[in-house]
Order: sequence, then structure tokens, then C-alpha cells
Amino acid sequence: MTTSTATLKLQGEIPLDQEIENIIRSADKLTVGARKGAEILYGPDPRGLKILPQPTRERLEAAGIDISKGYPSVPDKSEVPIYLDEAFAIRNDDYPYVDRGKSADPEKKALLGAAKETSKETSWHC
Repeated sequence: MTTSTATLKLQGEIPLDQEIENIIRSADKLTVGARKGAEILYGPDPRGLKILPQPTRERLEAAGIDISKGYPSVPDKSEVPIYLDEAFAIRNDDYPYVDRGKSADPEKKALLGAAKETSKETSWHC
């Protein structure tokens, strides 16, 4: 039985985490966030606009998101976080918890008061 091990040799005095990041970002065969063998087009994808539903397009435009060049926009490999702490830092803001049920009507007067009539929609007999 023959075994072989590959050794990662550091170049100069570069810290190990920086060396790993350099390897990941420079390797052509490594895809960050894509399926294996999938064609990766960085930046806005004009093909996505053809299949984007109209209500979604209107919602994105109303929110001020520019989709004129394509949708979705795939970030360049250099912009994708490598380490978990970098990914967490993107949306690491605390938001206050608001209990939505606190202001709800416990008797459902508004909900049930809007009904004008009820109808039997099934032929099931009790």
C-alpha cells in the first residue's frame, strides 16, 4: 500500500491564513459559491432578466435595486468571504425583537367582522 501526502509550503513569511486565502482566490478550479462544473459569469447576468417574474422585477425596482444590466449579480471571487467570521461580519447587526402578537386583537373582531356570509364548500357530511 502506497500513500502520498502533499505538503503546503509557505512562501516567505506570509501568515498561513493569508496563504490559504491566496490559494483559494487564485485557483481557477475552485469555485466559491457555485455548483461544480457550472459556468460562472461574474457580475450581472443578463440571462436572468428573461426569466425574472414581472412582480419580482417591480418589487426590486421599487426597492431601488438596479437590475438594468442583469439579475442576479454574482460577486467577483475577490469579494466573496473565505472565512466564517468574514461571512458573519456582513450582517452582524443586532435588531430589536418586536413581539407582533402583542398588538394583535385577541378576539379577532376586525378579522371576523369583515365576513359577510359563510358558505359550505364541501360535500362532507358530519
